[in-house]
Amino acid sequence: MFGIQDVPYNPYCGPNHTHSPSCGQACKYLPRDYLFEPRVAELLSSTELDRWLVMDTYYFTTGRFLGSLAWYLEYAGPLEKIGIGVMNRPGVTNDTPLTEDGMVARFHAMSSNNVEWINFFILPADDQWLPYLRRWKTYCAGCGNQIILGCYDMSVPCNDTVQKQALMMQEGNLHKDDKRVLGSR
Repeated sequence: MFGIQDVPYNPYCGPNHTHSPSCGQACKYLPRDYLFEPRVAELLSSTELDRWLVMDTYYFTTGRFLGSLAWYLEYAGPLEKIGIGVMNRPGVTNDTPLTEDGMVARFHAMSSNNVEWINFFILPADDQWLPYLRRWKTYCAGCGNQIILGCYDMSVPCNDTVQKQALMMQEGNLHKDDKRVLGSR
């Protein structure tokens, strides 16, 4: 796992005091404040690990999420090795629940970039995330007359039958040429 935590920096706490409120083992600055180091990108992209679980996308503002997502997709690839981490409970940004626009922006960005893996920190997933996850997982199959426009608009209903068929196809229980599955990304 790789990430820069947004907590106060205190290099003198030591490993035995990391749970103390006065201690933080985070980096001193936000990621954007560090100069780009090509060796980090080279190491990330050339690793033999099966998957990077990106932690910079767990919480924070929507802008920080989008910036971190773009950075990892650009420098830590290939895409199939990247798992986008999300904090799945209300209050992920300074005890303020994510707005609908924040959720739509996150999922639209992940869908548009063909993210294959979302990693949740702490299960079960909060109910706020479930309709977005289902649409992401099913490629928004059966969501409105124009999938691109209806995908993450929660006022647009999705056809449950089509979504179930899309899930079955992903699990190998329905052949991809079955004409009943209407959705695709």
